[in-house]
Amino acid sequence: MTSTRKSVNTIVLLTNRIEEKYGSVIKCPPDDPDKLALDKIVKVQAIGEQALYSDGAKKASSKSKRKTAVKSKTRKRVTQPKKAKPKEESVLETDEAVAFQLMPQKKKFSLYTEKLKLMAIADAKKGIPTMEIALKMDIPKATISMWLRGVSHPPLFTNCLINKQTKVKIYFETQATLRNWCRYNRASFSSLLKGSNTKYELKENRWYWFELPNGVFYRVKNKLSTYVKTDPKSFMQVSIPELMI
Repeated sequence: MTSTRKSVNTIVLLTNRIEEKYGSVIKCPPDDPDKLALDKIVKVQAIGEQALYSDGAKKASSKSKRKTAVKSKTRKRVTQPKKAKPKEESVLETDEAVAFQLMPQKKKFSLYTEKLKLMAIADAKKGIPTMEIALKMDIPKATISMWLRGVSHPPLFTNCLINKQTKVKIYFETQATLRNWCRYNRASFSSLLKGSNTKYELKENRWYWFELPNGVFYRVKNKLSTYVKTDPKSFMQVSIPELMI
């Protein structure tokens, strides 16, 4: 008979004795000899089972570690095939690009300068001020002014007069231009500034030439004529008799 089986038989025997004396193990006093013997056997058995479990766990852990090590070695041996690098697409240069590369440096600079000049002229025809073009292109204002000689350059408009009844609008380059118009048409300039004029409404803002719709009237400084915008290229080309709005 094994020791484990002996322990079980002893536990059963002691339990029966205690139940005969007290009716239940729970009611048994802790100093009873049978109870003390029973507690000792149960304690020893619990310690043995714990040791057995601990040994089994250690063996299982070591076995698992060995398996993991074998797997990792196997993985290291397997080498992934290297992916072939995609071939770089050859960039086909155009004839113009090749010709530009073969040009002398002086001619390259001349072509680049001419391109910048055309860009500045295009902005000027839209009504963008010279200083704004210079800041935008990071080029001295004097250079921009030299490029724009002889170019029709619409100004920036800062005042818009609106007839409250007819809704007709006329744009003015400066407030001085508006004052001259008011003097000629007997309109109160001071009441316009205060917003108390009963006939006209004054709006102050910044309007570029390309922002003005076709068909509107406008006046520029140092000119007594009133003009009408018919298309983007019509700056100061179509004048009309003095307008009463």
